Amino acid sequence: MPQPPFHATVVAICVVAAVACGGSAETAVEPVRALIAEEIVRIGSVDDPETALTSFEVLEVAPDGRIITLHDDVPEGRIHARDGSLIAVFGGPGDGPGEFARSRRMGLSASGLWVYDDDNRRFSYFDLDGAFLGDERFESRAWDAAEVTGPPRPYGKLGDGSIYGHPMVAASSVASGEVTTMAEMRLGLDGSIVDTILIRPLGGDQLAYQWGQGGLYGRQPYADSRVIEISRWHPEVLDLDRALRPDDGTFRVTKSTIDGDTIWSRAYSFDPVSLPPAAADSFVDAFVEQLVGRIPPTAAELEDGIREALFIPDVLPAVARLVIGRDGSTWLERGERVPGTTAWLVLDSAGDVHGEVELAERFRPYNASLDDVWGELRDDLDVSYIVGYAVRPAVAEEAR
Repeated sequence: MPQPPFHATVVAICVVAAVACGGSAETAVEPVRALIAEEIVRIGSVDDPETALTSFEVLEVAPDGRIITLHDDVPEGRIHARDGSLIAVFGGPGDGPGEFARSRRMGLSASGLWVYDDDNRRFSYFDLDGAFLGDERFESRAWDAAEVTGPPRPYGKLGDGSIYGHPMVAASSVASGEVTTMAEMRLGLDGSIVDTILIRPLGGDQLAYQWGQGGLYGRQPYADSRVIEISRWHPEVLDLDRALRPDDGTFRVTKSTIDGDTIWSRAYSFDPVSLPPAAADSFVDAFVEQLVGRIPPTAAELEDGIREALFIPDVLPAVARLVIGRDGSTWLERGERVPGTTAWLVLDSAGDVHGEVELAERFRPYNASLDDVWGELRDDLDVSYIVGYAVRPAVAEEAR
């Protein structure tokens, strides 16, 4: 059953500067409007083996509204109608035609879907009914253990169908500072490098705890380093400079073409929020509880090591996460948290503020537009569901 909508709280965010390619700076004040997200469908059931879900990290919304998810643990893909009914299951474990060994990347193509299988090193193609259409193998040499960075491997396909990826990099090399940047490249099926799209900085958001010959690597929960993402749907790149500027209290978002030409660059104001004193303690306690007994260090050693590696700023980052919408919109999770919810600032394709909406804290968005957002919701028992929300201005809801 659809759940009650989440209501946004109006906050004082404004666009303070806008620079378009070839244009001059402008100043504008745009009070943010409240949006509501109302659940329209929930897919999954612990009581029905046919609809029970495993965790997923990729979700696509087809032009006809079909919802496609890729499940690495199985591995398989699932296609649902917009009303939640199951249309097809495709893939399955194996190395035969249309099967996957390890699949974590999927996208829409002109004919339907592509899925990249890391272990079998091939792109498999399916129509939107799940029928297998064929495959293409990506040729790449093995990674020599003596190399700091290995050969480039695919990460996915751009909106024009070209393959993009990056060299293999050991997390320990990033943590030690031996590798500080990564080139994102267009690649040929023969493993050749066609061109370089961008240079991505590394290391600023990584939590690294090392001991003896081992190491633990993850994401810093309070990182304020730059975030650069390539759109899956358009030949565009989003560069999020989320460190607050102390002189004017702003962070900046820049949208560029895949060739490096600036489309727009805007600064957004944000009132700094102090990091709650207990937040770091809660993070460390949860981390230690999850890992103790699974790796060699004792609980005390883990706690000391993680605390030393943890980046603890005076204020929360302006933005915690970035999601690029399939319609060119931008979704920015605000750094401060209200218990039980997350607040998202939504920008349209031109960088104008569309509004702000609250989502459930245990909901992770994977696919969004100005009108809807889809992702994974985990309940209190850690059971996964596909959930879709319709998004609209709160004023319209109040007027009904």
